[in-house]
Amino acid sequence: MALLWEVPVVDLACATCDLPSEVDAALKRFGFFYVRNHGVPERLITDQLEQNRRFFALDLTAKQALPFN
Repeated sequence: MALLWEVPVVDLACATCDLPSEVDAALKRFGFFYVRNHGVPERLITDQLEQNRRFFALDLTAKQALPFN
């Protein structure tokens, strides 16, 4: 079993890396990977995490009433 600290980190700013191969290997071994230098602003990440927290704090009836396509 893989340990959390073994999960690969893919650095999108790496000019000498074979990113498709790194992503492929990470997904085959772990099913996911960490991403470094992705360019997403910290504020956007923080806001999204807050929206997730608010959604999951809703009771089941309120969540089921929301439209999902």
